[in-house]
Amino acid sequence: MTDATATPRPRPTGTVTLLFTDIEGSTVRWEERREAMAEALARHDALLREAVEKHGGYVFKTVGDACYAVFWRASDALLAASDGQGALRAQDWSALGDLKVRMALHSGATDERDGDYFGPVVNRIARLLGAAHGGQVVISGATALLLRGMLPEPMELLDLGEHRLKDLTDPEHVWQLVSPGLADMFPPLRSLGSVPNNLPRQLTPLVGRDQAVLEIKALLETSPLVTVVGTGGVGKTRASLQVAAELIDGSNDGVWFVELAALSDPNLTAPAISAALGIAERPDRQPLETLLHHIKNKRLLLVLDNCEHVIEEAARVAHAILQASPEVRLLATSREALRISGESVYTMPPLAIPSGALTGEDVLGYGAPALFVERARAADPQFELTADNASLVTEIVRQLDGLPLAIELAAARMKLLRIEDLAKRLDRKLAILTSGNRGVSTRQQTMRAAIEWSYELLSEEEKGFFRACSIFVGRVSLDAIARTASQQGIDDLAALELLTSLVDKSLISVDADGDKRYRVLESTREFASAELVGRGEHAAIARAHALAFLELAEELETAWGTTPEEQWRHRARTYLENWRAALEWSLAGGAELLIGLRLLAALPQQRVWFFTLAERRRWLSQARQAVDESTPAMLAAKVDLYEAQLSALSYRWDAVLVAARRAAAAFSELDDDICTAKARRYAGYALTQLGNAAEGEASLQAALEIYRERNDEREAASILHDIGDARNIAGDVAGARAYYDEALQIYKANGARESAIGLMRNLAEAEFRAGEVVAALDLAREALEFDRQSNNQLHIVEDLLNICAYETALRKFESAKACGLEALALAATSEAEVYSTIALQHAAVIVALGKPREAPSLEHLHRAARLLGYAQARLAALKVRCGFSEQQGYDAAIAVLRETLDDEKIALLSAEGAAWSEARAIAEARLA
Repeated sequence: MTDATATPRPRPTGTVTLLFTDIEGSTVRWEERREAMAEALARHDALLREAVEKHGGYVFKTVGDACYAVFWRASDALLAASDGQGALRAQDWSALGDLKVRMALHSGATDERDGDYFGPVVNRIARLLGAAHGGQVVISGATALLLRGMLPEPMELLDLGEHRLKDLTDPEHVWQLVSPGLADMFPPLRSLGSVPNNLPRQLTPLVGRDQAVLEIKALLETSPLVTVVGTGGVGKTRASLQVAAELIDGSNDGVWFVELAALSDPNLTAPAISAALGIAERPDRQPLETLLHHIKNKRLLLVLDNCEHVIEEAARVAHAILQASPEVRLLATSREALRISGESVYTMPPLAIPSGALTGEDVLGYGAPALFVERARAADPQFELTADNASLVTEIVRQLDGLPLAIELAAARMKLLRIEDLAKRLDRKLAILTSGNRGVSTRQQTMRAAIEWSYELLSEEEKGFFRACSIFVGRVSLDAIARTASQQGIDDLAALELLTSLVDKSLISVDADGDKRYRVLESTREFASAELVGRGEHAAIARAHALAFLELAEELETAWGTTPEEQWRHRARTYLENWRAALEWSLAGGAELLIGLRLLAALPQQRVWFFTLAERRRWLSQARQAVDESTPAMLAAKVDLYEAQLSALSYRWDAVLVAARRAAAAFSELDDDICTAKARRYAGYALTQLGNAAEGEASLQAALEIYRERNDEREAASILHDIGDARNIAGDVAGARAYYDEALQIYKANGARESAIGLMRNLAEAEFRAGEVVAALDLAREALEFDRQSNNQLHIVEDLLNICAYETALRKFESAKACGLEALALAATSEAEVYSTIALQHAAVIVALGKPREAPSLEHLHRAARLLGYAQARLAALKVRCGFSEQQGYDAAIAVLRETLDDEKIALLSAEGAAWSEARAIAEARLA
C-alpha cells in the first residue's frame, strides 16, 4: 500500500536519463481513422504513463503522440521502456491495423525550466528517436555505459554500431534493447549513413533554431527552391545543413552540400555542383549540360551555400536545374535572393533575445543567451549561468544583435576573460570578435572578415550609401533615410533603390511590423562607421543627418495642433535616438552649434519627455555656452524658453519666471505672437506658483487670447488647464473645475489622451483641496495606470507622490509608504532631485502620523523631525514651494510633533536632519 502522507520524490534534475517515444506512421492513421486513433492514443498514453511511474520516472510532456519522460537512473528508464513495449504489444490494435511505438534512451546533463527539459541532450535524444523504427528501443552510448553490469536477465543490448544522426554532430554509438516479448529484427536505422550524402559533420550542436528549421522545411514542401537570406554571421549555413539532414528520408538519391564561397570564377558554379555529386566532366558537353543530364530523373536535395558572390550564375544554374529536374529540390543560402521563378525566400532572423530582465536559467528559453552559455561552457568548463550573471549574458547578446557568429566569437573569449570584462570590452566589438580557429574559413574567423566579405561585393555607389547609413542610430524610417540622402544630393528614387539593394544583400535589416523601419546591425554599423571616418566622410554625413532630423523635429512641432496626441508621440519616439545623436554631434562636439540650437528649440519639454532630465540639463548648459552676440536673436530667445520649460519640470518657479520673461520680451520685439504666447504662459504659471495669482492669471489670459485668435484649440486647452491650476492654487476650487472642464472637452475632441490624464492629475489636487480625498485618490490611480502604460517616468513619480499624500490623509500608511518608496527609487534613477525630496518629506509625515492606537515613540518622532528638516532644507535650496497636499502633510506632521516636543527641540532635530546627506536621508526613510 502506498503511504498517502509520504513526501513525493523530487523531479529528476541535473544528469538524468530521458525516455522519448512516439507512434510510427501516426499522421496517416489520424487522417484515415480519426476516431479509432483518438481512442487508441488515450490507451497508449495511459499504458506508457503507468510504466514510467511504476519505475520512478516522471512524464514531463506529451505532444501529439509523443511521450517524454525523465528518470534518475538509466536502469529504471530501461525497465520502463521494456514494460511499456510489452504492455503495448499485449493490446488489440486491430481497429487501426496495427500500432507500433519507437523508443529512445539517452543520458546527460539537462537544463530544467518550468517543468520542461532543455539543452543538447534533449536535442540528441530527439534525433536518436528519429532514427528508430516502430517497436524498437534504441539506446545511446552514454546510457549503455551507465547500464553496464546492471542489465537484468535475460535483457541484452545489441550493438548497432556508430551512426551519424540528423543533428550532424559526433557519431552516436547506438545499441538496441533485446528482451523476450520484444521484436528484435528491424531495418537499418534511419541515420545519415542510410542515404547517400556529403553533409559535413558539425562539431557543435545547433542552438535556438528549431523554429527556423521547421519553417524552412515547410517552405520546401511547397517550393522547389528555398533561398535562406540574411546578414553575415546569422547562421544561414548551419540551419540549412540541419534542414538537409532532416529531409534526408525523402531524398532517395541523396542530399548534397555544395560550398560556393571559395569560387573565384562564377563559371565554376555548375562544375562545383557536379564535383559534389561525383559527376565526371565530359569533354563533349558543357558542364551545365552534363550536370542536367545526370540529375534529370533523380530525387535529391541540393544545398547551394554562399551564392552571393556568384549570384547571377547561381541563379542561372538553379533555374536550369528546376526546369530540367522536377524531383530535385534546391536549398540555397545567400546574402540576397536568387530572384527566379519557383523561389521562396526565407529571411533568417537573429537568435531570440529576452525583451526584459530575466534571471537565472529563464534566459535559456531564448536562443541567443542559450547559445552563448553553451559555447561559453565549451570555452571555460568552469563557467556557470547564475542569477547574478544572467543579466550580463542578456546584455552581451543584445549588443551582438543575436548574431550566432558574433555570439560564438564572444563566448570563445570566456577562456581568457571574466564575463564582466567581456561585457565592458564589447564597445569595441570588431576588435574582440576574433577567433584563432583554423578549422573555419578565413571570413568566419572574425566578424570584420564576415562583414568585409559582403562589403566588397557592393558597387562603389552602394558602398558609399552603406557607409552613410552607419550614421543612423537604431530603427529609422524610409522618410528619415531619404531626407538624409537628399542632404547629400541623392534623390528619393535613387535612395530607395540603394536601400532596397542593401536590404536584399542583408546589410540592412527591415522590421516588417506594420511600421516599416530599417536598421544597420550594430557590428555591421561599427564596420561601416569606421570606413566612414577612415575616408574622411563623417563630418559631411553627420551634418546631413542632423539637418534631416532637425527638419523632422520642426515639422513635428508644427503638426502638434492637428495630430492626435498618441500618434504624435509614437512618431516622436521613433526619432528619439537620432535626435539624441544629432544633439550630441552638434552641441557637445561644437561642430554645428546653430543646428544644435535649432534642434533643441524644436523639442518642447512638455511634449518630448523621453530624454532624461540629466541629459536635458547638459544640453541646456552647452546651449548657454554656445549663445553669444553672433547668435540670431530668435534662437537665443528659444534657448531662454527651453530653460523655462526645463526649470518647470523641476518646480524651480523663480528660474522659470526669469527665463520666460526674458524670452517673452525678445519674442515680442521680434513680433512673434506665438512664441510670445508660449513665453507668457510659462511666466504666468510661474507667477501663480510663486503666490502672485492675479498677475499670473493675467499673463495666462493674454496667452490664451493669442491662441484663440489663431484658432489653435490644442494650445488654448493647455492654457485653460493652466488657468484651472492657478484658480486651484488660489483656493477657487469651483473656478478651477470650470476651466478644467472646458479644457477637458477640447482634449477629448482632439484625441489628447495624455493631456487629459495630466488634467486629471491636477483635478485630483483640486478634489483633495475640497476635502474629497477618495475622489482625488481614484483620479490619481487612473492617471498612474495610464502613465505606467506610456512609461512616462516623471509622471509616474508624480502620480505615486500624489497617491502617497492622499493615502496618508486617509491613514492608509502601509500602502502610502510603498508608493512613497517606489517614487523615491524612480526619482533617483531619473535624477529628479525635487521629487526625491518630496518623497522624503512624505516619508517623514508617515513616520510622524503612522502610529495608530498608541503613542509614537520618541525615536520615531525624532526621525520624523530630522527627515522633515532635511526635506525642508533641500526644498529651500532648490527654491521649490510645496504644493497644497505636501503643505497639508507637513502641517499635520508638525502638529503631531508639537504634542510631545517643544519648538526648540523640533528646531534642533530639524537642523540635524538638514545636515544629512541624501544617502542618509534615504536610509532613514527606508527604516521608518
